[in-house]
Amino acid sequence: MRTSWLLLALPILLAACMPVDGEKTVHGSVVDAAGRPAAGAVVTLVEPASGIAHSVFAGPDGAFRFGLEGGPGWQLGAQLPGSGPASLALAEAAGGGKGIELALKTLVDPHLAAPSAQWLAGLPDGDMRREFILNCGTCHGIAASRVLVDGKPRDKAQWLDAIAAMRAMDAYSVIPPDFDDETYAAWLAASWNADTVRNVKSAAPIDPALAPKIEITEYPYPTQTELPHDLVVAPDGRIWVTGFFEGDMLVLDPETGKSRRYPVNGGKPGGDVRALKFAPDGALWVVLGGTKSLVRLDIGTGETKTFPAGMYAHDVELDSKGNPWLNDYFGKPERVAKLDPASGKLAEYVIAAPQLDARQGKPLPYGLQIDAKDILWGSQLAANTLFRLDPATGKSETFPMPEPNSGPRRLALGKDGTIWIPEWNTGYLTGFDPKTKAFTRHRLGPGTIGAYDAEVDPRTGVVWVTGSLASTVIRFDPATGKVETIPLPTDPAFMRHIAVDPRNGDVWTTYSQLPASTPKIVRIRYSG
Repeated sequence: MRTSWLLLALPILLAACMPVDGEKTVHGSVVDAAGRPAAGAVVTLVEPASGIAHSVFAGPDGAFRFGLEGGPGWQLGAQLPGSGPASLALAEAAGGGKGIELALKTLVDPHLAAPSAQWLAGLPDGDMRREFILNCGTCHGIAASRVLVDGKPRDKAQWLDAIAAMRAMDAYSVIPPDFDDETYAAWLAASWNADTVRNVKSAAPIDPALAPKIEITEYPYPTQTELPHDLVVAPDGRIWVTGFFEGDMLVLDPETGKSRRYPVNGGKPGGDVRALKFAPDGALWVVLGGTKSLVRLDIGTGETKTFPAGMYAHDVELDSKGNPWLNDYFGKPERVAKLDPASGKLAEYVIAAPQLDARQGKPLPYGLQIDAKDILWGSQLAANTLFRLDPATGKSETFPMPEPNSGPRRLALGKDGTIWIPEWNTGYLTGFDPKTKAFTRHRLGPGTIGAYDAEVDPRTGVVWVTGSLASTVIRFDPATGKVETIPLPTDPAFMRHIAVDPRNGDVWTTYSQLPASTPKIVRIRYSG
């Protein structure tokens, strides 16, 4: 759970399924250490048997309310950035006339509980910080536990040790040759000094006006050592998640909280199960990077059919004929491939090179989208480009991002054909108009939030973006330009993918940090 919010919170045992103020819901208010309303505080109610956590936010007057009764063994906790936890037994609050009052404390060192985005903001802005976030923060956050050793900032030698450990895990040589360990270790030691650490600020709480609109449910992942990677909402409302380490799929029933596994790599680990996409016929296409294959899963029978992909693919999309398209994550030259499911044959296309020299490393093709005309669009994370491929002609072109070293990640396709591109290193969401070939940038927050994935609500056109280094989810409305930031109850909440339920607009994601932290499947419900 969020170090700054809930990990420190003591359990509040709900003594019975009993009314408070004569009302069978858990409700009340949160105040700070001075007795003032703690607007924006997160309040979490945890079911004892399943571990499912329900969270709401306190409004401008500090009031909160769950549409739940609670019961024996349920736990209640509250927290606000920069404050310590609050705890109180429901039985002690019964009959008080105002529901439950939770009183927060003051943390001695609130900066130690700040999310990665706040720590990274202490580094000098510029190319070095962007390169560092791209190469060292692309899979996990970098906060107090990584910056400090025995309570003190790492020195140069300790940063060299950390970089060496990271390189030892870089099996695919993603870190480019021009990343100089000595230079970065010295820069980090100088930048994250005692004064910098002392001045790290707590994250901002949710806007009190937004607080009543948000409900968050966190479902525990059954294997705590797993890395849940991507997810998708099935037509029946169940949530399918790829298990990167275990070589399987997990399907969650949100109504019951129960889940079931489906093996897609012969029941063996090492498949690097990544992206997934439902086909019109109801089958699920699943990318296995580790075995360089693509699997078709019949979700009714559990039967699988495996197709060689010839590449370590990162993403999968389907064209209008139901053909899966893949991108080669680590290859040079840059290429994509289309699979014909009937014959099992691959058609490969080399895409326009982004003109990287050898020292700049691999371009790292990342997200894919296919528009209504079957044009393929893709991002290149390290090459800082968007590419377009017309399968009818085989011709492709690249478009440099408007900001250098912005780190374009997982794309979304708007209702009007706009390509939405989250910029990992800058705090911007960028729209690309395929007709005019013009970029338009929209600031979501500071350059350290880690905008990883974007997804469009097909009902409204609203764009949802993960703030993976800030442990936030961000809602952007293209029609109004309005940006709304939702802090998540857990930190680190490093997210690789989000999905929007087309039936009701619920947003789904997973906490997916590597090296692993506590994995969860998460639903954000917005009632605006």
